[in-house]
Amino acid sequence: MECSISHEKFGVRLYVERTEVGKRVEPDKLVSKISAAARMMEKNLLSMMGKQALLTGDVTIPNLYYKLRGMYEYFRSAAQDAYAGNGELARKAEANDVGTLIAGPLNRRLAIRKEGLYATIAMVTSYFSLLEHTLVLSIPSNDFDPSVEEVSSFIGLTLFDKYDRTFEKGQNKDAQRLREKLKIVAETWRNPYSHGGFDKLHKAIGFHVEGLGVLPIGLSSITSTPEFHLFPETDQGFDELCRTFDEIDDFLTNGPLWASIQWVTAGLDVPLDKESLEKFRRAAERGTEEMSSHITRTSYLVEQAMNMEW
Repeated sequence: MECSISHEKFGVRLYVERTEVGKRVEPDKLVSKISAAARMMEKNLLSMMGKQALLTGDVTIPNLYYKLRGMYEYFRSAAQDAYAGNGELARKAEANDVGTLIAGPLNRRLAIRKEGLYATIAMVTSYFSLLEHTLVLSIPSNDFDPSVEEVSSFIGLTLFDKYDRTFEKGQNKDAQRLREKLKIVAETWRNPYSHGGFDKLHKAIGFHVEGLGVLPIGLSSITSTPEFHLFPETDQGFDELCRTFDEIDDFLTNGPLWASIQWVTAGLDVPLDKESLEKFRRAAERGTEEMSSHITRTSYLVEQAMNMEW
């Protein structure tokens, strides 16, 4: 019995030769043998080819930009709704405290702050993930040479190391200024909640004061409020967070990475082989019109390949 496998427009197809009357084809056994052969091929050949491709830069980075931006925008919208009193926890608190004059409004306010905090932390975490992914997708816009430097090494860098490598630390004043703002956001909002409630400055730890008790190391500014908080739990910093993220987005769109951002927002994956990098960088050097044309041509070729319209 002969068979063939074909990769067609609507997926992989397995064709099996017709058998004589009375003979039965057992497709499960056939598929099982093909799967075993595929596993052997993956283990003994493709894995080695993949490692070699990483060393030479013959790889393509999948573009998850819109998925990650969608997460960020979802939680940002959720935080805005929460602080406006339209969140789920605020509605539940209001429903559970009908008829009370003091506890009802207080519980609702606490629910608003709590839900706003939850959504804000998710928003910050999502934005940092989006930014880190964007920096990886923007490799063609810097002087990174995948034939000399390993792509996996760049991906393995921390966010701020990626940022410094991308913007040549200290060379761009706007990049440096935004880095400082981003660092404050990381230390204030992201790190404490990303590491089990602890940050590098130990703000979550309380110190003992004889005759008084325990005070949090993260003391607030007494000039603005006579309160102390272990973590930021009010909406006072939310608008500033949004302005910071919007400013960074604007810098990415109109700054040194403009060509990569155009490519990424067109939904294209990012190939890092020598020929693709040369075409990209040549188009970027010639300006926005040439880059737009390059993106249009590439998009057409990608869609043609996906639809097998040759």
